[in-house]
Amino acid sequence: MIEKIDLHKKEQKIYGELYVPDRDRFPLLIICHGLGGELEGSRDFAQDLCAHNIGAFIFDFCGGSYVSRSDGKTTQMSVLSEAEDLETVIDHFQKDERIEKILLMGKSQGAYVSTLVASKRPTEIAGLIGLYSGFMLRDKV
Repeated sequence: MIEKIDLHKKEQKIYGELYVPDRDRFPLLIICHGLGGELEGSRDFAQDLCAHNIGAFIFDFCGGSYVSRSDGKTTQMSVLSEAEDLETVIDHFQKDERIEKILLMGKSQGAYVSTLVASKRPTEIAGLIGLYSGFMLRDKV
């Protein structure tokens, strides 16, 4: 089952899709796209995870791309604004009683953002996967 979800960070909408496995409670992997990406690039991951009884949430960062379904302009997006988006997502799912634990996965800049947020919330994040991590961005922040 797929639940389309609009979250709110200040005045901005964050659009995402929750892939819910056929279980009452499940671990949740939040997947963060890379620079210029969007949730469409993570849909296959989300479907595969769901088929293996792991929930997945894919979303568009605010201003993350020109085709983003979330609010914001690409000229207003930064690693730090994306970290705020991810923290909003985590806060939302921590209140969801179906979620057993939260894990993060990111691609490129999304991996950097996931690592940044996980380092700030080590007791709340059960695991972290970084794909082609954009750690050179640290020098640009």
